[in-house]
Amino acid sequence: MLLVLRPFRVGEYIETSSVKGKIVDVGLFATELRTTEGLYLMAPFDAVEYADRQS
Repeated sequence: MLLVLRPFRVGEYIETSSVKGKIVDVGLFATELRTTEGLYLMAPFDAVEYADRQS
């Protein structure tokens, strides 16, 4: 559903209860994020579906 609606864009900072970071890529099954510590995370769509956006 995220691929169709595209609620997030590459470069935006998002924060959820389980993950937070800047979006690096939106893939077919997951979103790739870079945390403030510089780590790269692959978050499944259900983890970022209701995220707070901060540009």
